[in-house]
Amino acid sequence: MGGDLSVYIHVPFCSRRCIYCDFVSIASSDPESYRRYFEALWEEIELRASQLEDHEIVSLYFGGGTPSHVPVSLLFETVNRIARYAHFHDKFEFTVEVNPEDVTEVLVQDYLSMGVNRVSVGLQSARDEVLRAIGRPHTIKDFLSVWKTLERHFYDLNVDFIVGLPLEDGEVISENVRIIEELRPPHVSVYVLEEKEFDNDLRRRLPTEDETIKHFLRFCNALTKAGYRRYEISNWYLAKPSLHNLRYWENRDYLGLGLSAGGHIGWFRYVNVSDLALYQTRLREGKCPHEYAQTNTEEKELKETLFMCLRLMEGCDLEELKEKFSPTLIECYVERLVVDSQYFERCGNRLRLTPLGLLHSASALERLV
Repeated sequence: MGGDLSVYIHVPFCSRRCIYCDFVSIASSDPESYRRYFEALWEEIELRASQLEDHEIVSLYFGGGTPSHVPVSLLFETVNRIARYAHFHDKFEFTVEVNPEDVTEVLVQDYLSMGVNRVSVGLQSARDEVLRAIGRPHTIKDFLSVWKTLERHFYDLNVDFIVGLPLEDGEVISENVRIIEELRPPHVSVYVLEEKEFDNDLRRRLPTEDETIKHFLRFCNALTKAGYRRYEISNWYLAKPSLHNLRYWENRDYLGLGLSAGGHIGWFRYVNVSDLALYQTRLREGKCPHEYAQTNTEEKELKETLFMCLRLMEGCDLEELKEKFSPTLIECYVERLVVDSQYFERCGNRLRLTPLGLLHSASALERLV
């Protein structure tokens, strides 16, 4: 066997583009556009057959965009194409991202038939007024109805929230926390809104940076109090973390398929193009749709590994890193990060972010860029 492998598949289509979204997404309800995209995606699978062959897939993740917006048959065929070359572990984690407005009993049954065992729901906020402001078509009532449907069939569920949205105040955070306390989702993701170019009206309704930090800390404390364990900057769980997330942040091997998707196999890293027409053209010509592709040097691979695993609450196991990298090179970077820094700390054989570093992770991790 070629070892364990995770696979990410990007589905860029959405019913509408949300104003906060930084991912490559396309507002479309055109079945022909879907078909052309997936035909290109299937060509990419053929081109990457050698990277799939003899591997055991331990996690598969359809993200977007909104995978639940496109016909299940396209996802099913994608899984079948991958299965021609790779073996799926008996207990592999299979996640699909969904939006509440797409979920029906029929969709759920189709996902179960396909082998999906984990669903990630994009709620973002428990206040309807906030959802309207950011262009989400669902209401909290819609979400609660969908949750009942999902909970009947899936043990492993995630709910996404975003902190720092327009119209957000302390009461909105209270409503978010109340939803978690009532529903007890097995996994929760809480992201902080990245700085965006909003129109003047929305910009005036954004919480200040200090308010956003306060809201995020309050959310973190509430999750801990509710019995959740934080394992990564933005992720919490009750029973177990997401295997796909863990493998990504531990810089394990993963294959990215689709528009803008990235992959990491050994020390080889690549990112696909973000332009849909260029992606399809490259694949029609039998070429890999790379925007960037490079085999890392030892130093670059170490920097990327540190950058990824420092997002984990446990940080990096330095002894484990020494099995892969030069101990001298590791110590050089550890010393550089820890000296005169409020963001990093060394605890025995582990390097990790301090509480302040977790709060300002973007600034802290810039030292590795």
